[in-house]
Amino acid sequence: MIFLKFFFLFLFLLFIIVLPILGRLWGFDFLRVDPLISLFSVDKPLLFLLPAGLLILTVIFGRFFCRWVCPLGILLDIFSRFYKKKPRFRHKNFKFYLLIFIAVVALVSVPFFYLLDPLVILSRILLLFKTIFRPRYLVFLLIFLCILYLKRTWCTHFCPLGTILEIFSKLKRHSGIRPDLSRRKFIGTIGSGVAIAFLLKFKKFKTSDRLIRPPGSIDEVDLVKICVRCGGCMKVCPNTALHPCFFESGVEGLFTPRLIPRIGYCEEYCNLCGRACPTGAIKKLSVEEKKRTKIGTARINRSRCLSWAERIVCLVCFEHCSYQAIDINEEGYPIEKPTLCRGCGACEYKCPVDGEAAIIVYAQDQI
Repeated sequence: MIFLKFFFLFLFLLFIIVLPILGRLWGFDFLRVDPLISLFSVDKPLLFLLPAGLLILTVIFGRFFCRWVCPLGILLDIFSRFYKKKPRFRHKNFKFYLLIFIAVVALVSVPFFYLLDPLVILSRILLLFKTIFRPRYLVFLLIFLCILYLKRTWCTHFCPLGTILEIFSKLKRHSGIRPDLSRRKFIGTIGSGVAIAFLLKFKKFKTSDRLIRPPGSIDEVDLVKICVRCGGCMKVCPNTALHPCFFESGVEGLFTPRLIPRIGYCEEYCNLCGRACPTGAIKKLSVEEKKRTKIGTARINRSRCLSWAERIVCLVCFEHCSYQAIDINEEGYPIEKPTLCRGCGACEYKCPVDGEAAIIVYAQDQI
């Protein structure tokens, strides 16, 4: 049966890595088999049949997904062959309290299940092999290493998807559907979830004016709720321009995608990020629609611009702007045309000034 596990692991890597490289971005829809991901999806309603089928099969065959299909579980089994020590964790009902806590926070505020969802975790860790490494990515690696240490203990005591599948697997036997939970701990878990959720909901975090979302992103309030932080949009970005947020959009926006023009710019004829998004957090735009979508506005810092500050002839931003949003005045200095700018960031990326660019894209005037 080990060959069956490797087969499903191969399928996951095929859908998430190989097919996107070949331009077949529907491979990311494989993530929709996860009920937690489909629950927060807003497009492709027919794909809700995938998690429904999984739950029905779980009722019939038990937790087959956890044993044979889950790619993270398969990797943990492989790692167990080299690391024999089994960590001890005796709180058998902790997984139910954790699931209740996550559900309460998701219902009231933001779904933080993506921190523990197995498919999202593995998809996100694969991002480290595609994008430009930044120190903040160590968080992804730390979470993954902790899971490797816990091995299957993580599956049986922490994984929210595993807990849901365990509940459905017991429906056929009509036994153990109601876990033996302490009333005090149950109420305390709900109370803690409500408190954290309201703290996040009413605490107004200041959003950075440099927070530029991918073209086609839905409203900021909805995006932080629907985005599952799988990193699919970041993997397919040809210029490695998309990177995960940390606190630029507050705690609730953790790991959501943002465009960093100094690292890469948004390609004019590219709409891959929307096509790769499995939940609809980034709308699937045609190339023509994408070209008309405004995600920010470029502003020249004249105190740093070589032309304005040092009287050196430099027209790099003018030469690389494909939207004619940079013009040259009578004195030969570059000036902005905000109404034409789409915020792609090519000017900021190409700016020859060391350190912070002399022309910066701000997330203002987005439409």
